[in-house]
Amino acid sequence: MMKDIMLKNKYDYETTLKFIINPIQDLFDEKKSIILLDEYFAAQYSDKVMGIETFARLLWGIAPYSVGKKSELIEKIIKMIINGTNPSENEYWGDIKDYDQKIVEMTPIIMFCYYNIDQIRNIASEEELKNIEDWFYSINSKKVSKNNWLFFKILVNLFLKKCNMKYSIEVIEKSFEDIEKMYLGDGWYSDGISRQRDYYVSFAIHYYSLLYLKYSELQDEKSKIIKERAILFSKEFIYWFADDGSAIPFGRSLTYKFAQIAFWSAMILNKIYPISIEEIKGIINRNLRWWFKQDIFDKQGNLQVGYCYKNTLFTENYNASGSSYWALKSFIFLALDSNDEFYKCEEHKMPILDNHVFQKHSFMNICRDGSQVVSFPNGQYCENEFAHTECKYEKFSYSTLSGFNVSKSNTGISNCSCDSTISVSHDGKHFFSRTNSKVIRNCKEYMHSIWEPWDSVKIETILIPKLPMHIRIHKIESEKEFYFYLQENLIMNQKTKYTLRTCLGAAFAALLINPLASYAGTWSNQGGPNQWKYDLGDGSYAADGWYWIDSDQDGMEECYYFDKKGQLLAGTRTPDGFQVDSDGRWTVNGMVKQRETPPEDLTTGIHETADGLINRNESG
Repeated sequence: MMKDIMLKNKYDYETTLKFIINPIQDLFDEKKSIILLDEYFAAQYSDKVMGIETFARLLWGIAPYSVGKKSELIEKIIKMIINGTNPSENEYWGDIKDYDQKIVEMTPIIMFCYYNIDQIRNIASEEELKNIEDWFYSINSKKVSKNNWLFFKILVNLFLKKCNMKYSIEVIEKSFEDIEKMYLGDGWYSDGISRQRDYYVSFAIHYYSLLYLKYSELQDEKSKIIKERAILFSKEFIYWFADDGSAIPFGRSLTYKFAQIAFWSAMILNKIYPISIEEIKGIINRNLRWWFKQDIFDKQGNLQVGYCYKNTLFTENYNASGSSYWALKSFIFLALDSNDEFYKCEEHKMPILDNHVFQKHSFMNICRDGSQVVSFPNGQYCENEFAHTECKYEKFSYSTLSGFNVSKSNTGISNCSCDSTISVSHDGKHFFSRTNSKVIRNCKEYMHSIWEPWDSVKIETILIPKLPMHIRIHKIESEKEFYFYLQENLIMNQKTKYTLRTCLGAAFAALLINPLASYAGTWSNQGGPNQWKYDLGDGSYAADGWYWIDSDQDGMEECYYFDKKGQLLAGTRTPDGFQVDSDGRWTVNGMVKQRETPPEDLTTGIHETADGLINRNESG
């Protein structure tokens, strides 16, 4: 495999692209119109559409590469397009329908036609040219999803116009009107009217906007807005990338891999440099190198379905064998002349960035410390029935140092993806994780939300974003017993299991669940050394868990563990693996862990105590 890649001039990037497409090159057949890979992995659409997808997505890279070239491969592709758009051929791609997956794949094909229109006119008959025109124009009468799909109508009509074929300016204008409804501000869009803010904002909405900017060749108000918004977006999107080239693994369609940098490639295409061109080149190059060090190719050399390795469980129902070639969008700058400044400049390291930023439109705090970038989202939610969206959008944190788990099944905790989230169960056998929580407040200092997994259970969470560790406080109100699981991210690999009854609970940095309430009860001895119980003052005793108690009324509480019968544990390890001293107080390395009595309101004083909480738990 191509582990170490040279990326400086145009030849280097073309060589990298060829390395990706060479294993498939023999599958381009002038008698066919689709490409089916040997590694068969089906999706929600037919095998024919799957073959169209593979063919089309390869063109995201081949189309800009083909500019100014003539080759046997280009001629084969032209003949495959002629076959696919001919209703009389067995290889006909089929009529376009409402919400058709083929709509998604039209843009790279018609873009290839634009780049090679002279060769197409030399090869195709007048009837065949009319077939091509009619097949693409048919998109205008079809319904599309009101999200990034709107751009397919825009770009298909734009490239039809560039090919001197019939097109609809009305459809272009109406689509832009609908897209404008998704604009949030500061360069951010939602992908549809939703709470999703993922890579579709970069490699779809902005990417397509920048293609329009480049090839419309207009200097109107719309073009000015596209450029301004792309610059605004770049100033926040850059924070998603780590110094080593990796990017935050977040959201759906992560099988598209280095499409993460497609936005930066489209900025290069348009010669828009919100940071220096050398710094943009560095982002692109480091990301490509990082990906080429991962296990992303199968034994035949094809891009695998998954993230850093083959993982079909992880992917979406619209991901088939060739879906990952969406990543070739990142080679759009190959349309530039070999003398372009991008190919001549050196790559530079990342510009100096803040260690902590709050991005309100993505509902994220993002922290970086040189070794990793961590995002802390609060409020993202995917309403579509895609796979594992609670894992891809709603965990408490996502780090560039590791991916995240998705659940194999909701039966059994070992099958449940508990990392960096809350998982609950009513019976200890069937589990589900935090999803569709209500945002109370997001700001740079903290993120506050409420999740109600059942009608009688409310889990209120405050997260204080910091590195190298963060604080999470969970306040739990419940009228029934249930199982509650916490686990930190995969790097820390720490897990604690608890059964909670009607109580208030808190977790600091996911190290320990601690009752949040301060108990003003009384100790009672049961007739022997360390045979203590704690009367809560309401006719009940502390039992089956941890309790913060200020025994000497000095304003500092110690944490005690009581068994199911209400007996204090002392001079031993608790069932969840923590040490308590001879007086029953939680200790770490011989030091008694303490905290100030928390305020009644969970949010009061949280900023002032943040550093203290981290310091008291950093060795826990």
